[in-house]
Parts: sequence; structure tokens; C-alpha cells
Amino acid sequence: MDEQRANHRYRRQNLAPGAVPKYKGIPTTNAPVSDEVPEEYDDVWPVRVSSSARRYELEQEPPIPHSYRAGQQGKSVIPPRRSQAGQLPPLQYIDGIPYVNFNGQLVEVVAHNSPPPPPKQQAATTKGQQQRYTEEPDALPPRQHRYWLWVVTSFLLTMLVGYVIVTLLIAWYNTTMDDIHFGRPRTYQTDQRVGHGDNFIPSHFIALNLANRVQVIECPAGDCTKAVIYLGPQIIGQGDTLSVVTLTFKDVNGDGKLDMLVHVNDQTYVFINDGTKFRPARPGENVIV
Repeated sequence: MDEQRANHRYRRQNLAPGAVPKYKGIPTTNAPVSDEVPEEYDDVWPVRVSSSARRYELEQEPPIPHSYRAGQQGKSVIPPRRSQAGQLPPLQYIDGIPYVNFNGQLVEVVAHNSPPPPPKQQAATTKGQQQRYTEEPDALPPRQHRYWLWVVTSFLLTMLVGYVIVTLLIAWYNTTMDDIHFGRPRTYQTDQRVGHGDNFIPSHFIALNLANRVQVIECPAGDCTKAVIYLGPQIIGQGDTLSVVTLTFKDVNGDGKLDMLVHVNDQTYVFINDGTKFRPARPGENVIV
């Protein structure tokens, strides 16, 4: 019995407050122990550790390098493998963002919701896109449609503006030339032998557009003291005060005498020569202009 007590004596250790005592040589046999134990060993007598709670210090294997790699700006672009999830370095959170220490460098951890598609699927997708594009060769992007619409609209506007400018230039040129040749009011003069007063001396004719009214003045045989005024039609329309009145002479009824034709714009008015003066042609009178 004394020998058994000697084998189970332990020294009291000087421990700090709250520290757990360490024991060496804990008996592993189930040898009977006497109930008579000195009081000096009450506070150091060890309790047998249950076999289900024993702890063993095993030699740890070196950690396997994780599969993270640094991406742009220190971000990881490859998710960890499931088989190595327990062997990765612990996460460090900085401002709520997870990082891992990889060779002394903090690498941000990026989580992927789904794995990337396999290479075959990517190739099939690319092939399908190429086939779709080749099936629609005539389809143009909206930007090109807008470009052609802008070109056509600009061309039409340019043509319209050019047409207006050219029209105004032509009208200005015609008005300027008429001002040079006929003046204002528009006046036309000519000489013609018509047999009034003298068969050898021509008469002098003056055609006027005076306040939109056609007037013709004849000086028989050049004698304006015997002048005769013939009133022509009223000119109606915007800008007709600048219309030019001209005269021509032609036998239109076949009597051998020259008749007077008055031209205003696109209209022609006939005056018949009766031998002494001119008169307007009567309705139904046979004339050939």
C-alpha cells in the first residue's frame, strides 16, 4: 500500500491565479487505490481523464498552398476548391471586405455565384453568334440607319435651299435686265409703215404698261400732233406693273394691210388695220395669228 501511494505522489505546483496545473505521469492502469489518502494530497490528487476526452499532440502537416492568384488591383479571380477550403489561410476583414495573406500580400477575395461555362459551351455560343450574324447580312446597326437618314435629309435640305436661291437670282436678273432695256414704267417703241397718213413714211408706236393698263400711242407718219391712243387690256396679277408690252405687225385677216399684235406676258391681243387706224378684233372674226 505504501508503495502504491509513493507511486501516486505529486508535487504541489506554484501556479498563478486562474492557471491550470499540468500533470506528468498520469497512471493509465486500473490498479486499486486505497481510500486512506493523506490530507496534504486532497488538492492535487488527479482525476482520471476519460478516454473520450484525451487529447493528443499530432505532428501537423505543412499547409498546401492555396489556389488564389492575384488579379488586377490585388483581387483574386479564381474561387477556392472545395477540397482545400479547410486548408486556406484565415480571412481578414478590412472595412467589411475579406482578404487573405498570400506571401505577405493581402489579396481580396471575390466570390463567384456560378462557375464559368465549359470551353465547349463557350465555343458553341460563339459559333451560334457567328451563324446568327451571317444569317442577317443586310441588317445594319441603328447608328448606320441614323447616319444615312441624316445624309439624305441634309441632301434634300441643301437642294431645296439651292433651288430657292437660284430662283431668286434668276428673278433678280430678269428684273434688272428689263429695267435696263424698258425702264419704269415699262415702255416699248418701234417704227412701222402701216399706211396711216403716208404710205412711205413709217408711223411711230409707243407701248406702255401704265398702272397695269396697256396703252399704245401711234404717231401717224411720225406726226405726233395727230397721235392716236389705243387702250389695251387690264393686267391683273402680282408684279404685273413690271410686265413688258411689245408690238409686232402682221396681216392676220388677208386684206393686204398690216395688223397690230400686242404681246403681254404670254397673251396676244389683235388690232385690225382699217386703213386709217386700228380697232380691236371682233368676236368671230376670222384671223390667223
